[in-house]
Amino acid sequence: MGQPAATLTANGGLSTDGGPVRVVSLGALGVWHGMTRELERVSAPRRHSRKSRSPGGHVLICGGGVIGASIAYFLSCRGVKATVIESTALACAASGKSGGFLARDWCDGTPLAPLAQRSFALHAELNEKLSADWGYRRLDTYGGYAGFPARRSAYRLGWLSSEVTIGQALGSCDNTAQVHPRQFTKAMMRAAEAQGAELLTGRVTAIAQHHGRATGVVVADGMIKGDAVVIAMGPWSMLAALSLPLPAVFGLKGHSLVFDTGNAVPGEALFIEYREPTGAALSPEIFPRADGTTYVCAISSETPLPIDPAQVAPDPGAIERLEAMCATI
Repeated sequence: MGQPAATLTANGGLSTDGGPVRVVSLGALGVWHGMTRELERVSAPRRHSRKSRSPGGHVLICGGGVIGASIAYFLSCRGVKATVIESTALACAASGKSGGFLARDWCDGTPLAPLAQRSFALHAELNEKLSADWGYRRLDTYGGYAGFPARRSAYRLGWLSSEVTIGQALGSCDNTAQVHPRQFTKAMMRAAEAQGAELLTGRVTAIAQHHGRATGVVVADGMIKGDAVVIAMGPWSMLAALSLPLPAVFGLKGHSLVFDTGNAVPGEALFIEYREPTGAALSPEIFPRADGTTYVCAISSETPLPIDPAQVAPDPGAIERLEAMCATI
């Protein structure tokens, strides 16, 4: 394909209300969805704060990923003061290194169906409203396999090798789309800041409480007061359990490569089953992007994550396995 740049994702797996202390724990779900209804729970004002200058109170958001940036934007649209506190950088983990794939109806028949449908429509609406360049586009999506005895493909995709058999169309421009996740997250934060939201650099070490209510967060140089606290740190949200009775949020580390493919690969997403020469099975996802790169991910693991997201490293041999797979595809 081209020269790859190794990336990693780290996704949490739980979204839950934190109960009487009014803390909402939001972890990335491993799929690229927009806002959840938890936003409506944190947008109500907390009257006891003396620091609130907004009619909707002051919400502190721990984590500068897509969840944190999106919450800041939608709260600022409602006149609620929002402050995002990020220790490393915006979109430094899964929110900057995921596939950014969108599907309108792939969750039909499950409790997530209304969320997926609303998310799909909302991404299109935001693309029109904010006029920001975050690589949004509709695209066709296919499914197939490689590493098995080849058969006649139902569809011919000229950018793939003869080792790949395409067996079905999984989606079209009507129901599948994509964004560049890092660009999208940063654009949402910029839009939030334009409406009064604030982005602070700092590592949250504790949630301040008074009589069972969250009253702020503790950082290195003191406490930041607020009326509600949102924990949106993906798998690192479990650190908040040191201060609060929150359910555990566990991370799933994924490995990916990004190739500079220019115009050689059209807007065709691909989900395949791939068998390595050793017999191991992988399920890679391949997403050509509007910026001329192509994203490839596979090989997930539950290897423990470091405290600092910037220190996440590939599992031994994972990148080499991905490169060998891509050479075949």
